[in-house]
Amino acid sequence: MNPLYELHQYTLKHCQKSNLTQLAYNYNMPSSSVILITWLREEMYCPSGFQWFEGTVLVLLI
Repeated sequence: MNPLYELHQYTLKHCQKSNLTQLAYNYNMPSSSVILITWLREEMYCPSGFQWFEGTVLVLLI
């Protein structure tokens, strides 16, 4: 029997000028995916208008 969901983990550590919706698009995550856990931290060395994403994003595909 096929599982009803898939769980994918993305480890992110980069400067990103966008929100998490755009981030999901950049990583080719399906639009129907559900981002379960995110950890967003801003760092001083990122250019103005950018944010530093560090941590893990768990994506549940249903």
